[in-house]
This record gives sequence, structure tokens and C-alpha cells, in this order.
Amino acid sequence: MRDTRADDLAARLGMTLIDGQGPANRTAFPLVETKLAPPHQRTGIVPRSVLVDRLLAARSSRVAALIAPAGYGKTTLLSQWASRDERPFAWVSLEERDNDPLVLMTYLASAIDRLQPLDARAFELLTTPGAPVASVIPAYIAAAWSVVARPIVLVLDDVHALHEVVCLDAIVTLADLLPAGSELVVAGRGHSGLPLGRWRSRGELFELGVDELAFSAHEADWLLRGAGVELAAPEVLELVRRTEGWPAGLYLTALSIRSADRDPEAPIDLSATDWFVDEYLRTELLEGVPAADRIFLTRTSVLSELNGQLCDAVLDGRGSQPRLEAFERANLFVIPLDRHRQSYRYHSLFRDLLVAELSRSEPELIPDLHRRAAAWLEANGNAEAAIDHLFAAGDVDGAARVVGSLVLRAWYGGRDATVRGWLGRFTDGQLAQYGALAAQAAWVAVLSGDPTTADRLADAAERSSRRDEATPAGSDEFPALTLRAVMCRTGPLDMLAAAERAVDLIPTWDLWRANALLMAASAHLLLGQEDHADELFRQADDASVQAGAAGPRILALAERALIVIGRGDWSAAEAFAEASLAILREARFGHYTTSLLALIVGARIALHQGRTADARALLARCQVLRPALSYALPWLSVQCLVELARIYVLADADPAGARTVLAEANAIVARRPDLGVLNGRLEDLQRHVDSIPRGDPGVSTLTGAEMRLLPYLPTHLSFREIADRLFVSHNTVKTQAISTYGKLGVSSRTDAVRRAVELGLLDQGVLAIAHTVPGGPRSTPAGDADRTDV
Repeated sequence: MRDTRADDLAARLGMTLIDGQGPANRTAFPLVETKLAPPHQRTGIVPRSVLVDRLLAARSSRVAALIAPAGYGKTTLLSQWASRDERPFAWVSLEERDNDPLVLMTYLASAIDRLQPLDARAFELLTTPGAPVASVIPAYIAAAWSVVARPIVLVLDDVHALHEVVCLDAIVTLADLLPAGSELVVAGRGHSGLPLGRWRSRGELFELGVDELAFSAHEADWLLRGAGVELAAPEVLELVRRTEGWPAGLYLTALSIRSADRDPEAPIDLSATDWFVDEYLRTELLEGVPAADRIFLTRTSVLSELNGQLCDAVLDGRGSQPRLEAFERANLFVIPLDRHRQSYRYHSLFRDLLVAELSRSEPELIPDLHRRAAAWLEANGNAEAAIDHLFAAGDVDGAARVVGSLVLRAWYGGRDATVRGWLGRFTDGQLAQYGALAAQAAWVAVLSGDPTTADRLADAAERSSRRDEATPAGSDEFPALTLRAVMCRTGPLDMLAAAERAVDLIPTWDLWRANALLMAASAHLLLGQEDHADELFRQADDASVQAGAAGPRILALAERALIVIGRGDWSAAEAFAEASLAILREARFGHYTTSLLALIVGARIALHQGRTADARALLARCQVLRPALSYALPWLSVQCLVELARIYVLADADPAGARTVLAEANAIVARRPDLGVLNGRLEDLQRHVDSIPRGDPGVSTLTGAEMRLLPYLPTHLSFREIADRLFVSHNTVKTQAISTYGKLGVSSRTDAVRRAVELGLLDQGVLAIAHTVPGGPRSTPAGDADRTDV
């Protein structure tokens, strides 16, 4: 029976849901298919019927949590449960690289999409750089989830790998949106800060821990017999007592006993099975394996996922695939990841043992093993996976090269958390050795609205004295030069000199050339040389087309529109503006700071044409992007703020909004005082605004801090929790919330979300979240903004 919540949720999202039909699964990056299916079950696994029965009986729980250390059979139990439950299971195996909201949401959406196709809007958001995927995608997943004829189960295995707060918040939101009968399962060595206590207090949580997952004597006897070891009942009981029922300990003991030379009639000395005293079983296990196999196991333990070709490359040999298959048949903790048995992994506990043994026996070989793995992965199209191996090998040069080739592409693809993770592995001293990488890192900080980091990295880029003899002269210099121009830290003349030098160095086909031409044009604009600027903006547009780059084109066309507006040529301005906005829509660049000017110009032309509603919609989108403006991008930030103020004063009769954005512009100029003709325009407009009577504060007066708060209002988070995420005090958040309510003309958190969606300040998907999250946004008076915090 169809859950009636589906239609309501879909209506709030503006979605059309059709059972059994959906869009093609388009993602911003290649998916690792083995992450979306449970590991294939081996024969002879101990059935855990009692626990499966308990899981089946707990179907009314919203969340099931299996939390225990490695070796307790969590994944195996989940696989057995999935084989007996009538509900379909979606599966995501998590890892460190999933600590990026876009990556995590893409895997979750893809897992659900395979059971019930998601609306096209969900995958459109997932391929829209900068889109609020963590706050919106859970609603789309839940909407599709609700349409399924019968409830489903979503398993998140190895949830302990997640630590990024935004990712954890998205999982909580998804759990709170589950339709009746469906279930979220989290399994791992820890719960990573998920609110188990809150779910428990609501009666929504079913838990299995160490005590429940430990083997009974009956299960231990089954395991031992399956491993070819028969013990008397007292011996089994003693072994269970000593290992405390730890399945991995029991199994390793069985392997050790099986491999030992002993009289089958003689009693077994269990004194050595005390896992908390020594490493007897670790030693026994590896010593019982033939030397060639032991070398294979230890040397390939540097790999998190194994296949025959990769192992051949790491070992510099052949025949790895049949050996992996043999290990699996021998039940040697080698787990197949697909039905075709092409990919494997070692059980985490066994891998830890192997890594420790490799570090003890052949530590000098470890860097070479990692280098070989990196080389094979990069050559076979998985450069991102190569990064971990390059760092593990201590090959900072190689890591810098690979990260440098990926960082801008990944950032423009919306994976800013992934990019921050890569760059965070380099020290400032190391970045100072790699000028091009430091410049790219600073470029990302500039566009992310992080001026402090941008300044620090720009200094590192400028200090760089590294020159690679194998690289054409100057090719590692032009990113730093383009960065120097874009940050305009010492005025337009220096900006122009850096940009022109970069243009001379950059090949005509390179994306950096379009950016450098854009900077040169902008410098001429700051110097009041509009004709020269217009010609260079045209060249930047042409260079962008040649490089296949949308970003520089959007800004160049918007700048040309403003130039011809100044000449009174509204017809030409309309053509430039329409072209700029069309590219913005096609390339899905609407969430980038550098697209803000195109939206402003579009709003100005819409007002000139009397299309007030269109203008207001564009201005709302400007509000969303405005908090990212900073002194890291001073010339564009001040230009955008001045143009916004001009619209508020001249066309929208909103002096309060003009004062708000001009205050932000003046704060930037205080840090970057030389912005050429912009200084005079700002001063003139400020004098004009000061002469106008003050108006009532409205939506346009929302500050950057209040706009940063707004996306948190639809979530399950209390004000105290929001304060932790924004790194401000609880009282600051309450004050900002009350101010936001007043400017939106509402008196409660729920109404604020609804009004923000109506104005285009929040995606309509969050309205569904606001209406369905239990205990989420409350309808409380503005003076008591969040009763749970008072």
C-alpha cells in the first residue's frame, strides 16, 4: 500500500513521482560499484537466526544500530538479515572519502535510485556545483522512498568512517524523514556522533552491541566445526569464556589449532588464547601460512581493495587473481566484494594484523609498495585513490602533482570538502614548495569566501621558489600570477601587471588564460579604461569558449552588459545579459560567487523592462550568494555590492537594503583600500543613500551572518547545535534568528522557513524537511526563538 506521506512530500518538493520510472543515474564523479552492494556471503557462515529474528521483529524502529569493534560479524549479520527480510535493501559501504556532503549524498541517492528512481531534480542538484545537497537531497530521497510499494531498508556500513558534521546532519535528517515501515541501519565500530540517545529516548532505536553480537557456545561450536576443528563441549565453553565470544578471535583460534601439529586425541592447551595478554594467535596464524602466501598477504595489505591486476602491479609479479580466489576458498579472511569475484578486501582485523607484520618484517619495502599501487591506480583512471598511496609512500612531489591535476576539477564539481581534505594534508611549508598547487588552493579559498586562508596560501604561492626542470619555463608561475591579479591586494596597477605577465605565459588553450584575460580586463575597468576593458572581456569570452570554460564567460558577458548599460545601450546589454544567464543555467553555475554579477545585471535589466517579479527572484538568488563576498576577491565583491545598492536605491526604493550592502562594501575597502574608480563610485553612492530617509528593514537587509544561519533553520538542529556548527555562541544564534524573523515578517522558525522558500532564499526541498522532521522547526514566538534552548 502506498504511503500517503509520499504525495504530501512530493507536493512540497514540487516533484512528480511515478512508480517504477525515473531519470538516468547521473553523478558528478564515477561511483565505486562495490560500495553499493553487500559483500558476497561465503558458504559455511554461522547462521545468526536469533539475531535476525530480533531484527525482523523490530521493524517499527526508525533506526537500527549495530555498534561493536572489528570482528563481531556486523556486516555478515546484515547480509543474513537482508536475505530473510521481505523489504528490499539499499546498501552503502562507507569510507573516509565519503566525508564530503556531495559524495555521501550521491551514494545515498544512487543506492535508493536503484530501488526506486529519484526525481530528476535530485540528480540535477547532485551535479550542480555548490548546491545545498546536504540540506535538500534527504527530502528527495525520502520522497522517492515513500513511493515504493513496500518499505525499504537503507544500510550504512562502517558508519564510524564518517566524522564530517554536515554529513552526519544529513543522515539524521534522512532518518527523521523515513516513511512508516522503512528503516535506516547504521553499523560500525562507533556511531560517529549520531544522536543515538535522542532516537533511543523517542523509542525509535533498536540496538545490538558487543553483548548481543558475541557468539554463544552453540555458535562457537558451529564456527569451529566449519573451520575443521572439533572440540569437546567444555573446551568450547572455555574458549568462548577466554575470547568473550568474539567471533574473530574464535575463528583465528580455529585456524591456529587447525594448522598446528598436534595429537587429535590430546587435550588442547587454551592458555595461549588470552587475547588480552599476548599476540600468540597472530603469530600462529601467519606462521601456519606458507612463506610465499605470507609474503603475498603482507605486501598486499597496503591495499584497501584488491584485484588481480593491482596486486600483480604491487608485487611486480603475476598470478594474483587465482591466489585471491584460493585464499577465499580457504576462508582466510579474504572477502569478495562482487559476485564475479573480481574485487576483494581483507577483513579489517586481518588486514591490521598483516600491516603490523609488514611493518615488522619489511618496513623498507612499504614506500615502494605504495608507489606501485599509486602508479597502477593513476594509469587505470583512479588518480584520486592514488593520492592516499602517494602520501603513504612519502612521495609529496607525486601527491602534489596528482592533487594539482584534480583540485580545480573536483572543486568546480562541488566536492569542496574533498578538496579541503586533499589540501589539508600538505603543510604550509610543503605548499610553499609547489607554487602552482598553492595558487590553486588559494584560488579555491578565494571563491569559497575564505579570505584568511586565501591570504595565507597566496603568501605561500608567492614565496615558492620551486622550478621543475622537466616542466616548461613559467608554467608553474602563471597560476600564482593569475591569483595575484584576482586578489588585487596592492591595487589595480599591480593587478594589471600580474595579469598581463600571466597572459604572456599561458598557452592559448589553457583555462588559466581565460581567467588571466578576465583579470586584465577587470584591472583596466578599475583604472577607468572601459574601452580597453571591453575588448579584453571579449577576448576572455573567446578564450573561455576555446577552453570549454563556463565560469569566465559568465562574468565576462555580465561585465560587458554593465559597460553598455553605462553607455545607454540597453538592447546590447539585454543580449549580453541573456547570454550570460543562459550559460549560467546550462553549466549550473548558479551557486558560484563569480556568477553573482550576472544575476545582478539580469535583475537590473528585468527592472528596466518592468519585469518586477523576475527581478525580485534574481535578487533573492543574489542574497544567497552574497555571504561569500569578501576582501579575498575585493574588486568583484565591491562591484557587486555597489550594483546591488544601486538597484535597491534607484529601482526598488529600498534604502535600508542599500545601507546594508554598502556597509559590507566599506568593510572590504577598509582592508583593500585601492580599488581604482570603484572607490569613488562607492563614496558617491554612500553619500546619496545617506541623504535618503531610513526605511524599515526588510529581506534585503539580511546580513551575511543571518544568511549563513538561514539554511540551518529547516533542520533538526537546535540553536545550541547550530551555534556549534557556526562557531558562535548560543546567544548569538538566538539574536540572529530573532532578527531574521523580523526582517522576514514572521514570528516563528517554521514560518521563517516557509517565507524564505517563498522568496527564493531557500530551496523548496527544505520546506518538506521543515514539515516532516519530528521535533524540528518549532512554531515559537520570536522572543522565545527555540524553547529547547531556553
